[in-house]
Amino acid sequence: MKKKILIVENESRQAKLWMTKLEEEGYKVDWAENGKTACDKISQENYHLILSDIRMPQMDGLQLLDWIRERDKEIPVIMITAFADVDSAVRAMKKGAYDYVKKPIDLEELTQIIGKVFRMKVLEEENVYLKNELSRKSGMLVVGESAEFKKVMDLIAKVAKTKSTVLINGETGTGKELVANAIHYNSPRKNAPLVVVNCAALPENLLESELFGHIKGAFTGAYEDKKGKFAVANSGTLFLDEIGAIPVNLQSKLLRAIENQQFEPVGSTKTVFCDVRIIAATNIDLKKAIEKGEFREDLYYRLNVFPIYLSPLRQRTGDIPYLVEHFIKMYNIELKKEIKGIEKEALDVLMSYYWPGNVRELENIMERAMVLCERDILTAEFFKMLHNKPIGPKDGLLDQKPLEEFINYQNEKKYSESKKKFISSFDKNFLIRTLKETKGNITKASHISGIDRKNLYRKIKSLGIDPKTFKN
Repeated sequence: MKKKILIVENESRQAKLWMTKLEEEGYKVDWAENGKTACDKISQENYHLILSDIRMPQMDGLQLLDWIRERDKEIPVIMITAFADVDSAVRAMKKGAYDYVKKPIDLEELTQIIGKVFRMKVLEEENVYLKNELSRKSGMLVVGESAEFKKVMDLIAKVAKTKSTVLINGETGTGKELVANAIHYNSPRKNAPLVVVNCAALPENLLESELFGHIKGAFTGAYEDKKGKFAVANSGTLFLDEIGAIPVNLQSKLLRAIENQQFEPVGSTKTVFCDVRIIAATNIDLKKAIEKGEFREDLYYRLNVFPIYLSPLRQRTGDIPYLVEHFIKMYNIELKKEIKGIEKEALDVLMSYYWPGNVRELENIMERAMVLCERDILTAEFFKMLHNKPIGPKDGLLDQKPLEEFINYQNEKKYSESKKKFISSFDKNFLIRTLKETKGNITKASHISGIDRKNLYRKIKSLGIDPKTFKN
């Protein structure tokens, strides 16, 4: 996307000369002959840089700079000044101008200054991105305003200061690893390692070695001693993702390591001591796994000291606008885009979708949309794949629990609507009979029905009944 520059200069010959040079450099250039015209153009267009003379009729460059800074504190403004008016340029710098150039302008110098400005803007954006990444790792990046989100943030703040074992429950894509990051990087252990193990990614024999390490010759292929994740995470935090996938016969060794802070590497009789905080996460119901004999009850209670539940995105749709804004900012930097926002119609599509893949699915959809978008705003066309999308196991996105939850929700909704219609119909027929008996006398109807007169009047009005029709 070409950078757009607005030149504000009342001398047309000078302006056209500068425009020609900057267009040759690959910029898209517009011209305003005075400050007021510039204001109109800036209100209608998104410019990346303003190049403005200081001395102009109607509205000078300093007044224009004040007007711009009231609306946008980020857009770079370069002032043009005559040799004798350097004081005004200095005042402009104090008001927030990025730089100034003197007349007569050296066109090569001007292009160098503008190039430097844009390079600095890229560095600033990258710096913001890096700060956000650091914030995300330290768990300080707040994206959400729902009650559920705030409750989770409150729980994180409380448990982070302790060394209690945490069990994070939530569907796939709800951000369990981010919560683990937040807890670790806000804890006294933040300067020690946070080690992540995906328990579902390795077969049983390799998982044991991954967790506890092994000695040389312990099994075929063990050509040297290897430290396990418990040892690597010493003094820090060990995050056990998908804890429900650990085989039952390995769970007893894990329980002992957590309870006693000690273990033996595979093939060794030597006990290794460690100081490790455990955070575990699961997307399955561990209580059902216990009933099926697939998970040890004692291990479950040892892990579930401080449970944190992450709601699926469909239950906190109020957070979607905040997440969308965050992803736009993040991918603007990663993809070198300049997308300003999202249309209401497009946001409505995102708000009404079921999100079986939760926040991870939203992030993936946002990234795809921003790759495809060639304008400065996201429109509904980029999210048309979400319209009338079937929900069920055939999508490969939902497990049975969310599907049942959705079906129950739809059934309850239909039942609730039918119940309302039935009650409304019953109320109307009852009130009509009562008003017929009392010949439209609301006071008598109130006495017969046992409904307060004011409430009865409001009810009659809401049902569209006219008491006068029963007076004869």
